[in-house]
Amino acid sequence: MNNKLAQLKHWLALYHIPKLGVRTYHKLLNAFNSPENILSATDTQLTQAGLASAPLKSLRSFINSTNSKITDKINQDLAWFKRSEKNHIITLADASYPPLLKLIADAPVILYVKGQLACLLKHQIAMVASRHPTIAGINHAKAFAKQLSLSNLVVTSGLAAGIDNASHQGAVAADCSTIAVMGTGIDLIYPSSAKSLATQITQQGA
Repeated sequence: MNNKLAQLKHWLALYHIPKLGVRTYHKLLNAFNSPENILSATDTQLTQAGLASAPLKSLRSFINSTNSKITDKINQDLAWFKRSEKNHIITLADASYPPLLKLIADAPVILYVKGQLACLLKHQIAMVASRHPTIAGINHAKAFAKQLSLSNLVVTSGLAAGIDNASHQGAVAADCSTIAVMGTGIDLIYPSSAKSLATQITQQGA
């Protein structure tokens, strides 16, 4: 395994530790600078840095190779990552991580991205609204998204039915990048009626 994949495995290991929340993950990173250092720290050091007993026990069982569930999840992630050149797993340490997202207190430690990484670093504008809009609302959303896209802004929305869906459609119609932030996770397109749109988004955006 090359160095980059080895580092990614460390990030994923901590990400999949049960009851180790994102804010605790941030505390550990601030204390130890890297996942590799966290994994090599002593129980006393980890406890002093804010790691509770339950996730500490899970972490220790993973390190001692007695927790196969965590290893299985890591392997599933890496298999997905290797399946396509459009599949990406981005960590806080990656240059492709959106810089403004990194500024929030509970920034996601890991992003699963399918599509074009370059659009993550472009200027974005969020468009989100009702899932039950009027026809006029849908048309306005498409028109706004198209013009904003043509003005070099990446339209970011949630792929949900209604205005979110229409916003992505407007950007796609302009042949521009758009980003769908998925609450369901990267492996489940919801609603199912958005699968075709999701494929187009992956080709032009992420």
